[in-house]
Amino acid sequence: MGVSSKRVQASISSFFKSKRGKSPERTPETFASKEAPKVAAKKARRSEDSGHDAQKKHAMSSSGAVKRRRMTTEAHAPDAGSADDGASEKDPANASEDGGHKDADKSAQLVAEATDLLGGLKVNSQLGSTHVQLVRRRPGVSYTPLEQQVLEAKETHSDTVLAVEVGYKFRFFGEDARIASQVLGIMCTQANNFYNASIPTPRLAVHVRRLVHAGFRVGVVRQNETAALKAAGPKRSAPFMRSVSQVITAATLVEDVGADDAAPWLMSLAEDHSGAGIGMVAAQVATGCVLVDHFEDGFLRSALATRLAHLRPAELLLPQQLNEQTKSALAAHVGRRIDAGEPREPLLEQVGRVGPRVEFVDSVFSAIDQCERLGAANMAPHVLDLAPAVAEALARMLAYLEPLGRGLARGVLAGGRPFARFHTRTHMLLSATALQTLQVFSEPTASGAHQVKADSLFAAMDRTHSPFGRRLLRQWVAHPLLDHDELKARADAVSFLRDALYTDGGSAGAHVQQQALSAARGKLNQLVDIERGICRLHYGLASPPELLRILRSLRTAASVLPSAIDHAPAAVNDILRQGHQPALRQLIGLWFEQISAKEAQSGSKERMFVQGPLHARMQEHHDRLQAIEDELQASAAGVAAQLDMPDFAFRSISGIDYLIDVRSTRKG
Repeated sequence: MGVSSKRVQASISSFFKSKRGKSPERTPETFASKEAPKVAAKKARRSEDSGHDAQKKHAMSSSGAVKRRRMTTEAHAPDAGSADDGASEKDPANASEDGGHKDADKSAQLVAEATDLLGGLKVNSQLGSTHVQLVRRRPGVSYTPLEQQVLEAKETHSDTVLAVEVGYKFRFFGEDARIASQVLGIMCTQANNFYNASIPTPRLAVHVRRLVHAGFRVGVVRQNETAALKAAGPKRSAPFMRSVSQVITAATLVEDVGADDAAPWLMSLAEDHSGAGIGMVAAQVATGCVLVDHFEDGFLRSALATRLAHLRPAELLLPQQLNEQTKSALAAHVGRRIDAGEPREPLLEQVGRVGPRVEFVDSVFSAIDQCERLGAANMAPHVLDLAPAVAEALARMLAYLEPLGRGLARGVLAGGRPFARFHTRTHMLLSATALQTLQVFSEPTASGAHQVKADSLFAAMDRTHSPFGRRLLRQWVAHPLLDHDELKARADAVSFLRDALYTDGGSAGAHVQQQALSAARGKLNQLVDIERGICRLHYGLASPPELLRILRSLRTAASVLPSAIDHAPAAVNDILRQGHQPALRQLIGLWFEQISAKEAQSGSKERMFVQGPLHARMQEHHDRLQAIEDELQASAAGVAAQLDMPDFAFRSISGIDYLIDVRSTRKG
């Protein structure tokens, strides 16, 4: 049975275009490994049936093949050549053997070609070795308008996995599609010039989170126009305009207020001109915490290793030029070579790679200029107090965050007060060796977050009931106090609270106090992550239900604790006085007066505000919209008469209102 190479390739293409295999295990790689041996066995059986006699006379066939090759290379010897050639042509047995052997060779060659074709879909460690992996322009290739837009987006975001909005789905192209197929468990098919994979629009946030946790930088490319507006415009046949609207990374992913995972760190480094001093700025984008530090380090960079071990950053921002000793220390922490010149394209083999993501960033503006550009001139005096290397690291971080949008760069400068120091003289700084030997904390995951180990010291001490309490305890464990009096005051406060909660004092006052603290602890367990929630409000990410939960948590935190406790240590009452702020309670009360809890819980931004300045502004917009809607409804009669449709009514499709349904066969 004759099988052409085109037929084999057509069969393979039809397999990958088929929508039946939706199982994550039925991928190109598994097909190449499982189906190719079956194809080879089938071809071998066919060749065995067609050339059964050839197996019995393989020696004679080999001899004939040798003689024919000799005839070709020695064409100037007509006698010997003609004798061998004549014997081969006239002997029917030799003809049958040679035909069977050729069929077997041809079948094996076709199987090898099919295996090579399928094997080309496997992970390739060499960047750019095949055109199907990386989304790059190739000369002489014709691209579709959508592919042209993807190529343009990739030119400026080559290190990013792009999710492109196409209708009611988000699609991935090229190597990004293969990564999405592996991480998300979705189908990857060949379409036009690139691999394709798609996800539904409502599941975008979930899938983006999974890709970020797998160690990738993800960009969202959205359509800038709707189908209705485009159809009414002059370029109705042109593709939708698209642009990168958002880029999410491991350190800038701000989870919702109900998330219980640790907030990752973003760390920026800079070196002094001498090379011995290092400036560091570390930011927890999800909580708004910013730490700065400047330290002298030795040849082994043990001080740098200590800070990396404490913070375990999910992303590292580095300058293009670094000292070789610093590079070696960073490479030991990251687990791979630090090279600013290596390609940055995402590859399938990077899925689940443990260690922080490294970015090389150069800032055009200084930190002072960045403060003025971002509208945070009040932070300029605090920036001037920083060491030059720390200011350079801050400028690098701001330059990295600003293009990501969402006000991330402005959030780093939103404190309005001096930056907190990573280490002070009143605290002990445990070295990286001590943290590892004593198993104080946990190991990082692929996204840089901490996976708490059951046998770690921190896990044994952790009895907290809130995410912000857990972060405070971690800070205490990582930076033990050195001053004896401060250490004793903290221990007394913890002992007092423990005894007040779990020990019956006997007196009526002690019993009332115990009940109050127990009730306070029960309500504190119900609080959301307030620090994370405030940051989500600042970045414009919070939904109306989240806003309601944040306000309720703030009201509970401001009212559940008493202003003071009789016979309590001074440290306890100091904390209670800090949390007992009448101004904060009044502000929260004003917000609750302005919003409708019912509308906020349902997610209605338009009708959430019931009074106050925001309600007045929203009412103005409602009045304008109502006037436009009245005009549209008034024009319905004219449209019905023009279209000769007595029962005409505007339609709403996919969230687009006031559409006119016209038959395609209608003229004029």
